[in-house]
Amino acid sequence: MDGSSQNDDYFSDNSSGNVVLSTHPHPIIRADNGFYYVADGNAVHKIDSTTGTVVITLNAIDLPRGWIIADMIDFKGFCWILARQASPMQQVLCPAAVFVWNYISRKAGDFSGFERGSPIYLENNYGVSNIFVYNDVPHLLTFSSSWRTELKRFTGSTFQNVFE
Repeated sequence: MDGSSQNDDYFSDNSSGNVVLSTHPHPIIRADNGFYYVADGNAVHKIDSTTGTVVITLNAIDLPRGWIIADMIDFKGFCWILARQASPMQQVLCPAAVFVWNYISRKAGDFSGFERGSPIYLENNYGVSNIFVYNDVPHLLTFSSSWRTELKRFTGSTFQNVFE
């Protein structure tokens, strides 16, 4: 893996009767610090193979209970995490946010580990898909109430619709 692409595999393994990770998407990134990070529900696990011996740190960061990580990127030394709240129904508004993590803090319940101090909440979302960088600016793909794909651009404090 060269870090230039993301992988949305589901890393569940029932061959031994055990589930390795949850059944949520598991985006993987390789950060500038050389470590790999794997999302798992509301947690991010760290994989350090920089010394020749693989060391896995479970729950390197936890989002608050009820959040599910949809995607994440490494951007300018921070992990940008696109997450949504779990919803019992598909046709309802999907509370969503982007969390910006400094890779150092262990728990995010008080958001002290997040560069912005709190999550960047997204307005009127029915679903979230991807976070990516274009022209050195974070962008999102989300879904509107009519299930149209929306493109949102980070403005320095929030994400604004660019195209629906």
